[in-house]
Amino acid sequence: MPSDNLAPPEARGLNRLGGVALAVVSAWVIVLAYVAHGFMPYNPFSLPFERYVRASTWAPEGWSFFTRNPQEPDIRLYSRGVDGTWMPSGLTPNSSPANLFGLRRGGRAQGMESALLLEHVAKESWQACEGAPLSCLERMEALPPVHNPTPGPTLCGHVGFVSQKPVPWAWSRATRPVVMPSNVLVMEVSC
Repeated sequence: MPSDNLAPPEARGLNRLGGVALAVVSAWVIVLAYVAHGFMPYNPFSLPFERYVRASTWAPEGWSFFTRNPQEPDIRLYSRGVDGTWMPSGLTPNSSPANLFGLRRGGRAQGMESALLLEHVAKESWQACEGAPLSCLERMEALPPVHNPTPGPTLCGHVGFVSQKPVPWAWSRATRPVVMPSNVLVMEVSC
């Protein structure tokens, strides 16, 4: 009579697969723990063999690879409408419902498109703006015409670029609207 505690071959295979999956996940958790701890400022916690592992040697960027500076200026895009007013023309954020919560990748492509347009623009072409960026765009002359080399262009005609740092968290509850200083640029883009 067969013993009840012997598993069929399929169950043993699933057990092995589960064990391998658990080992792989555990290994990655350990690797990430060493990388994260290696780039933290000095603290009282230490990991075993941390002296020998030296995560900064084989992962020199640490978490910098995954994150951006939160105070980095944002570039917002505007197009001049038929009535002469500036309207937002950016397809971001990717997480918006209009972009199917990240499934539609147009915002990423538009970032590359704007980078191609700005590639040959001198830093001196940007003008400092202390007030509302749209009023500064109204007063600015367009640069000489440039051709948009993108296969499916989204930026054509008069295009305004606004580079502006985000409002710091310390000012987020200000009772009056905070307008951060910005730099603006207007281009005439042919498609």
